[in-house]
Amino acid sequence: MEYNPRDTMKSPSSAGPSGLLRVPAFVALQSRGFRLLWAGSLLAQMARWSEVAVLGWLVLELTNSPFQVAMVGLFRWAPLALLGVFSGLLTERFDRQRILIVGSVLSTAASTTLTVLALTGLVQPWHVFALAFVLGVYWALDFPARRALGRDYLEPERVVSAMSVETLALTVSRICGPILGGALISLTGVGGAYVAIAAFYAAQLPLLLRLPRAARRTAVSHGPILGDLMEGVRYARRSQIVLGVLVGTFVTNLLVYPVQQLFPVFARDVLGVGPFLLGLLVSAMGIGAFIGSASMASVSRVPRPGMVFAAGCVAVSAAILLFSFSQWYVISFVLLVLAGVGQAAFSSLQSALILLGTSEEMRGRILGLLVLAIGMQFLGFLFIGGLAAWVGTPLAVAVSAGLGLLLMTVLIVGNKTMRT
Repeated sequence: MEYNPRDTMKSPSSAGPSGLLRVPAFVALQSRGFRLLWAGSLLAQMARWSEVAVLGWLVLELTNSPFQVAMVGLFRWAPLALLGVFSGLLTERFDRQRILIVGSVLSTAASTTLTVLALTGLVQPWHVFALAFVLGVYWALDFPARRALGRDYLEPERVVSAMSVETLALTVSRICGPILGGALISLTGVGGAYVAIAAFYAAQLPLLLRLPRAARRTAVSHGPILGDLMEGVRYARRSQIVLGVLVGTFVTNLLVYPVQQLFPVFARDVLGVGPFLLGLLVSAMGIGAFIGSASMASVSRVPRPGMVFAAGCVAVSAAILLFSFSQWYVISFVLLVLAGVGQAAFSSLQSALILLGTSEEMRGRILGLLVLAIGMQFLGFLFIGGLAAWVGTPLAVAVSAGLGLLLMTVLIVGNKTMRT
């Protein structure tokens, strides 16, 4: 009998410590291990979203090429596609805390290197592409390990709470990170902005070193890697909810989210604004995601979670499609806020449906497939970058988002869990 995540898709009771941690959306933070993990995630996400504004603006100023701006995203996301499923298997075979620590050291070293290059005026586009690739390797390792370790710290009834506060960390960083990055570019240049980014990456390391040992809740696999991988694929094909989440994630990351890499082009060439307003524009989806996640956290139970997940994908695609036709900053900003509201539903339920909809022994493998689906965004950067060079950035965004909207409609029609 297929596991139905709706059976536990509700916030836990408010029993326990007093204060903020009794609020249903925050009870996962009662766990010291998850609390430290969440704080580290907030710092890493601040660095990540500051980079969206900083690296895109840097490459646009160096090359004046929308295609090369898109290539930053390609190099950033290619490792998730190349390593995604294997990173999930690593979380089953090795210590998850050590994986996170190695990733933290890697990201700190890479960002510090780019900081030195930017401050000395030696930075070239290929340096940015190399940094983006190294950081992509970091995120490919980090995503499944962080979520699997977080699950190890939590009881099943607190998983939705954990995903809610994880989404909160993401949305706060998506609001503050780009604004900080844009402001620092205006005040101190790219080098000064990257000092802050490197500091964020470095600051999470002490938190990771303090993580308590967790009782592993998923089985340790010692079978052949290829055999484990194929078993995970077969499991995903048999589960309608897992298959629906993976396909929806694949479509949205391939055709809709790569648009964000071209925001510097929209800001400078379509809307006629500078780096600070670019940072504010990049933060708009984060503001919408904060509104959406706060709304979701205010309810004790998410009804019809598959449909809410699919509706979030559709909302993001539709808002980005409308954004592509706007030539006014305020209207563009509002449309991106609406896209962020849809993304909150998508992000909050994406991991929760996977974590609750898979058996313990398959969880790492399915998380690896989820990373692979997210990592396919690298092909989206290649597609939208080439299309932007051919027909212009606004039309390229319209075609990509419109195609994403069409494919999500087909998924909803063909997968019953996306309608229930």
